[in-house]
Amino acid sequence: PAPPGGIDGVPAAAALGSDAVLVARSPNNLLWWTYWTRATDSFTQWAAVGPWQGSGFGSPPIAVAPGTPPSIRVWIRALDNRLWTTSMAGISGTWTPWNDTGGAPPGGISKSPTAAYTSGQHHIVVRAPDGSSWYRAFDGVGWTNFPGQPTGWEPLGGVIDNSPALSKSAVANGLVLHGTAGNGIWTNTRTSGTWSGWSFQTGLPAEGVGSSEHPILAAEFRSQYYPNGRDVVVRGSGGNLYHRFWYDFIPMTQAAFATQKTLGLGTNSFEHTTMVIPPNKAGCGS
Repeated sequence: PAPPGGIDGVPAAAALGSDAVLVARSPNNLLWWTYWTRATDSFTQWAAVGPWQGSGFGSPPIAVAPGTPPSIRVWIRALDNRLWTTSMAGISGTWTPWNDTGGAPPGGISKSPTAAYTSGQHHIVVRAPDGSSWYRAFDGVGWTNFPGQPTGWEPLGGVIDNSPALSKSAVANGLVLHGTAGNGIWTNTRTSGTWSGWSFQTGLPAEGVGSSEHPILAAEFRSQYYPNGRDVVVRGSGGNLYHRFWYDFIPMTQAAFATQKTLGLGTNSFEHTTMVIPPNKAGCGS
């Protein structure tokens, strides 16, 4: 069941080992969370995240679950267009008071933030109202401060149309940032503390990209055959989800498409989901 009042916007999910946590915003501007256990294949009852101490929520939440044993940290853009966060140790602790110590880049934050955890740090990328993207990292105690920027945020250049998507990379504990601009998906890779700059990866679905807060999602994928892979999912303007797989340093535009699959789950289902098989890897499974 949904939390009291239902769900407004896109919920956030984070893996906790073989289990998972789900965080959602309700229409009355409250945040709720629930915990799914694989052993019982069941969710706990929804409980409040908070209490909220800011100006109200301006975006759906982002959830990250780092550490061993894991903790849960939630990131959100508030109505003051600043980045706010709260955390809880494990799944039975108490939520810390909300704080906005991360602040915002010049002009504030537009759309939803995106976050990934690696090398002992929470890595955050946000989109400013002018479409530029900005980066900052948090180690649980303090924030990085980019030289020459009073706000501490590092400018990443470029102009993106929607909220970006950040994923981990197996290369030097790096990061890969994904953004949509014009008719394509662009990436910006961070390796050993340095960003590469934006580069074009692939075109968008024919129907274009939806106007939701999170039109693009990305996740690291590792296996025996794909030690540095990435899954990218785009929500089209017609409500369909499109999937592409990116392997190692092979651009998406060089990957060979398999036959499109329609799963037949309804109007807003995974219709037109496209599985991509990198060159010379056909038959490895999906």
